[in-house]
Amino acid sequence: MKIAFLTKDLDNAINIVDKHILSELKRLEGLTVHNYIFPYSLQENKIKYIWMMCFLLLRAIPKLIQINREYDVIHYSSETNYFWIFNPFLKKVFNKKTVVTIHHLNNIDKPGLKNRFLGYILRSFDMCIPISDFSRGQLISLKVSQEKITVIRNGIDKSYYSELIPGFKNYKYILFVGDEYPRKNLGLALAAFKKVVKQFPNLKFIKIGKASSSEHKAMTDKIIKELGIEDHTVLIREFVYIDELRKYYSNAEILLSPSTIEGFGLPVMEACRCKCIPLISNIDAYKEFNLPEELYVENREGHDTLQDVDLWAEKMLSIIGSSGIKKDKLRDVIYGTSLCYDWTKSAQGLKAVYNRLMSN
Repeated sequence: MKIAFLTKDLDNAINIVDKHILSELKRLEGLTVHNYIFPYSLQENKIKYIWMMCFLLLRAIPKLIQINREYDVIHYSSETNYFWIFNPFLKKVFNKKTVVTIHHLNNIDKPGLKNRFLGYILRSFDMCIPISDFSRGQLISLKVSQEKITVIRNGIDKSYYSELIPGFKNYKYILFVGDEYPRKNLGLALAAFKKVVKQFPNLKFIKIGKASSSEHKAMTDKIIKELGIEDHTVLIREFVYIDELRKYYSNAEILLSPSTIEGFGLPVMEACRCKCIPLISNIDAYKEFNLPEELYVENREGHDTLQDVDLWAEKMLSIIGSSGIKKDKLRDVIYGTSLCYDWTKSAQGLKAVYNRLMSN
């Protein structure tokens, strides 16, 4: 069976997922998998972005036609792949089996032409692969048939494991891993940290992850300055390899993730594999992890209010101040949870989907 796996050339979390899935798919017998990478251009200016997207879409058409002629199954790696809009038309011409992975969809609760068009595109696929029950629910809300939906969750790289290193840093720290999109709620995390650092003046806040938008980067810098925590904040905005990231997870006091929306939340499970205690919002995707209740914080509307900052700060202080025995028990529980997520299992799930589609 010949599989075309279509991705875009962008260094972000989705591409990390793609690399793991591709690596595992290529190990499975009975599949010939080829990866096609489509160009992508980040343009913060809206007019430039529209022109660039039009140009890239036109360039994509010949390659997509070639792929539809040669392959049995065409798998679009995410909902962010701009070239998927041609799927309804290519299906009518070539009638090939098509699959799309859905991480999460933004603003689908708003009525309008954009979401009607989104639903039309999604319903044209033979199978949609959400990475969580939350993403599955989003697809159903767009009237995608449940028969066309198979949940396949992400895995955790085997290079992640607990690696306690005495003196890894000469200070204790709270960790945040991810981009600086507003939905990541980094500002709330920093405001809560300011309250915590009053009781633990040697504590630092380490943020790891690229800022894909200069606007978001400037916003973060402004918040840090306004809070007056420049001396307590370490921003690592370049790529960090797993061997190093594993050490940051393993030796952190807490991983913070107050996101307002996620499809899965890979850093949370990566932290758990490294026995780093996560403190996370109670959004639907995170609740699917079934972690101990004390590790969740209510994520409400108006999440940037002083009351919410206090709530996050109290939870952080509670974990930091816990006994070593209690922390060890938490670490054992979260580590056990992380073992449920495996890239080989994810790839085997995809192979089962491909086989089912080809047998129909």
